[in-house]
Amino acid sequence: MDKCLILTTGRTGSDYLQACLDNVPGVMTFCGKFAYYKFCSSIKNFDQQDPEIIFNKFIEKFENIFTYYELENKKTDLNLIKFKKIFIQEISKVTLSKKSFLENLYISYHKTMERNVNDVKVLVHHTHVVDETRKFLSEYPESKMLITIRDPRANLKSGIVNWFDYDKERIGIDHVFRYLKRVREDLNFALKTPNKKLFVKLEEANEIKTKEEICSFLNVKFHENIMISTFASKIWSGDKLSKFKAKKGEFMNEVKDNKWQDFFNDRDKKILNLLYKNYSKFGYNIETTNFIDRLLMLLNSFLPLSFEKKTFNEFKKGYKKVIKNSYIYFKRVLYLYFVIINVR
Repeated sequence: MDKCLILTTGRTGSDYLQACLDNVPGVMTFCGKFAYYKFCSSIKNFDQQDPEIIFNKFIEKFENIFTYYELENKKTDLNLIKFKKIFIQEISKVTLSKKSFLENLYISYHKTMERNVNDVKVLVHHTHVVDETRKFLSEYPESKMLITIRDPRANLKSGIVNWFDYDKERIGIDHVFRYLKRVREDLNFALKTPNKKLFVKLEEANEIKTKEEICSFLNVKFHENIMISTFASKIWSGDKLSKFKAKKGEFMNEVKDNKWQDFFNDRDKKILNLLYKNYSKFGYNIETTNFIDRLLMLLNSFLPLSFEKKTFNEFKKGYKKVIKNSYIYFKRVLYLYFVIINVR
């Protein structure tokens, strides 16, 4: 059985992609993403533990993906008694390891959903972030990679605005800097990996041609189920951050254009074009930065971007906040400086 992972580069539709693969014959998925290797690192001497104890800890840790996950707006209601019974049966057939535990979670979930495991050609695991991806690739170095991307400026706007609208506690320079950096660095990581990979553009995610390419990449036949997003065979309408809801699991065309052009000012756009120049490889209209623009950026790299200014109220919440946010802003200044002089 082949292995494939899904890596996102921000708010780029990785959950949507996983949901579309939920019921495709030949593909083995799960009812949500979970930080598997982070979980494993919390268990000392993993390979020497009782599998049932680890399973119980796993269910406790990630209970929301099996029941109701408010943030991701998913209600799966998986039969956990049946799931556990099948898992204990399956894991008893092999030697316990991180790999065998993970693979048998998938097999047991698939059987719990009464799906055919005999025709499975590929296991698709949603690693989501770079750290989990690295660890998955260390276990499965031949794994294929599905990487979801989006116009980086639309991605950045969504990562800032949608999160801030949903959770006011996130409003701060810390979140902005992490997202500004992530949109760039996650793509650069993906580009450097030697694995077979397919980049899936959010703007084209619902096109028949794209869905056919995904199926061909996974070596499975195209099936109409890939056009509808579900988890545990239940319609998924999108997470709580999404501005538009897909009541029938359909793709929402409104996400193709989130009016990022009106959100950023001219200076922002020039800097973002430099930061995200590698996205031009995928047909995004990223203007090249000339020498004069780069020089001006170098001279004023310490000045805040328009969207950063909106977080500066955090600096007024006591000296501890001032120190923390000043330190993070200093890191942002250095990051931009090193990008401009082409060190990073």
